[in-house]
Amino acid sequence: MSDFLNIVSALVLPIGIILLGCFTRRFGWFRTEADASLATLTIRLLYPCFILRHLVGHEGLREPTIFALAPLAGFLAIVLGFGFSILAARSIGLSTKESKSFTFTSGIFNYGFFAFPVGEALFGEAFVGKLIIFNLGVEIAIWTVGVMILIGGAPSWRRLVNPPAVAIVLAMVLSSVGGRAGLPSFVFEIVDALAACAIPVGLLLIGGSVLDLLGDKKSGTGLRVEAGAGAVRLLLVPAVLMGIVALAPFPHDLSWLREVLVVQAAMPAGVFAIVIVKSYDGDTEIALRIILATLAGCLITMPAWLSLGLKMLSP
Repeated sequence: MSDFLNIVSALVLPIGIILLGCFTRRFGWFRTEADASLATLTIRLLYPCFILRHLVGHEGLREPTIFALAPLAGFLAIVLGFGFSILAARSIGLSTKESKSFTFTSGIFNYGFFAFPVGEALFGEAFVGKLIIFNLGVEIAIWTVGVMILIGGAPSWRRLVNPPAVAIVLAMVLSSVGGRAGLPSFVFEIVDALAACAIPVGLLLIGGSVLDLLGDKKSGTGLRVEAGAGAVRLLLVPAVLMGIVALAPFPHDLSWLREVLVVQAAMPAGVFAIVIVKSYDGDTEIALRIILATLAGCLITMPAWLSLGLKMLSP
């Protein structure tokens, strides 16, 4: 019963703010024209501050094993999703363009703005820094393997140099020269204040985007895409990740990766995937159908997977 209550309380924050995003968009308080500038501000300022707040001085940056293996786990988790998605796309008979967008979108879990509040509520604030290190590998997989899937060409290495990645490098540098003590206190007072805005603003953007996607959704397109994406994102990938949590040996200093995998296994497809699909001239209709289907489906599957994961993690 206590696990169930913990899961419910963990989901209240992200789902509540997403619903507020839908509400404010519906009544015109949060206009669509604000999305581009607010998204840019979030990715280039608020989220980097969020990273600095949680990573500067984090023990994971001082352990070469952790900093090498945790991103590798993130990379492989995304590649696993892409692999299942390729098989699903073939089985449901999609065209080449549809297949690329399907594979990319259903292969990526919501590794950031949804996962952070859920993980922190279940495992405490220290979980956030660990997830950021894991997500470094996720970003690498998205901008290399993922872009290759979308365009069939060379990886976009240039995309790896982005504000969140720069913030991780800066956090490593600051941690090596004394952490927060190495800078005047007012610097991190500003960073902490901006960091506190990152998740709420990101979730509001997701809520607004979901309502826009619902308005753009076309009818009469069948359910093959939704069924295939649900099978991959909500059933197959979570089952494999949970199996790894239950059976794989984890080094003592990386045992927390089991917590990360439990949280990420329960996540729906990432909403930001549609932005990348659109920027590479992919099939945005396929992407939005996957996002909406997995967001709706995760309301049922997420509590179930999290409950199972917590049982596996309990001594």
